[in-house]
Amino acid sequence: MRQLQFIEGSEEDVIEAINQFLRASAERSAWSKQGIVHDKSFDEYEEALVSFWKNKRTVHDITHKNLTGVDRGKLLLADCGIHQQKLQGLEPPPFFTPGSFHALAEVENVGWHPEYKKLLSPGADDGDSQ
Repeated sequence: MRQLQFIEGSEEDVIEAINQFLRASAERSAWSKQGIVHDKSFDEYEEALVSFWKNKRTVHDITHKNLTGVDRGKLLLADCGIHQQKLQGLEPPPFFTPGSFHALAEVENVGWHPEYKKLLSPGADDGDSQ
């Protein structure tokens, strides 16, 4: 959830992100145990999310150069938050895709602020890189 701090996410944003993250994690476990979704499908799902994120980040880098890193990060998070991705042909519940993006952010496969890798690196000051 540190990444939300980099884009000045509100306390409400953080609580919502945690809720989505936990609910998505619980659903993933339940679906896997019940055999509803195969493990390989989860991998493909995450690959699709990362691909979407990369494309949106590129669009924002080009079209919103004049915005601060904080604002570009907020836009990217918003785009990912409204994105819906099918999983093994199924429509997951509305919290699942945003929660999955937060899981990917937690392991640093995606990030909201354009300089998230730098901000997360050891010795970074949790700075105000705009």
